[in-house]
Order: sequence, then C-alpha cells, then structure tokens
Amino acid sequence: MYSEATEALLAMGEYLGALDAFLLESATRIQGVLECSPEEAKRALQDLRDHGAIDFEMTPGGELPPTAKAIPLARWYWYVRPAA
Repeated sequence: MYSEATEALLAMGEYLGALDAFLLESATRIQGVLECSPEEAKRALQDLRDHGAIDFEMTPGGELPPTAKAIPLARWYWYVRPAA
C-alpha cells in the first residue's frame, strides 16, 4: 500500500514552491493513489516519514529569486532513505 504512495511522491520530481505547498501537494498525490480522505493521506505521509522510508530535501545551490523574500520558494524533492 505505502509502496504506491512512495512511488507517487518520487514521481513528483522537483517541486518549486513553499514547503507548505509542497507537503499539501504530496498529501494530495497520496490521496489520489490510496483513494482516501485528506486526513488519511496526511497521516500516511507522516507514517512514511516517521518510519524512515522517505524524506524530502531542498535542492542545493542556486539562489532564490528576489521576489521570494516574502514567501520563500525552493525546489523540494522526495528521496528514499537508505537502509540503516
């Protein structure tokens, strides 16, 4: 079940926007794959992160546009955490 959610997150590629918007879009993708409520999708996203299956980062380097001062924008992406 969560493997489909993980694949949907990885398929997002880089996401340009604020962190809150990135997480909302991520939950929306999970909701579509799992065919669940928004609350269940957010819980599934948190479960994936809590269990160390997946996490997100901001792309390194590059400067944020000057207009991003009021609302910070960055390129976010999901990755599978390596097994410990």
